[in-house]
Amino acid sequence: MKFFFDHNISPRLVDFLAEIAKHDLHSEDEYTYLKKKFKDTSIPDDVWIPQLGKEGGWIIITHDRGILTNPVNKSALRKANLTIFFLTKGFISFTFLDQTWRLIKYWAKIEEKAKVSRPGTVFKVSPNGNITG
Repeated sequence: MKFFFDHNISPRLVDFLAEIAKHDLHSEDEYTYLKKKFKDTSIPDDVWIPQLGKEGGWIIITHDRGILTNPVNKSALRKANLTIFFLTKGFISFTFLDQTWRLIKYWAKIEEKAKVSRPGTVFKVSPNGNITG
């Protein structure tokens, strides 16, 4: 699987998840984030989402609810047919450390949902680990 993290999630956390997956889970999943892939965190959502859609297979992890509330971004996501996990509002209020342990704790559930979902599925991940979608 290929996981893409939006700019609102720390690259340090992404790199840490990648190391855990590689060494502890013997995973060959790909982990990247906006600045690493596109070299610019100011790239608009309606530009990077279609680019990921053309490549196919990406699973997006983000805090950015604007992707669903902005009609242009929502349309781009629908056309790209990518699975996306929204970390709900409560995640943003946590410190980096609290966000980190929660995401690590729930990561296996996120991966499992990603494996069995159809492309284009939208999930919400709550601070207590509930995943709906």
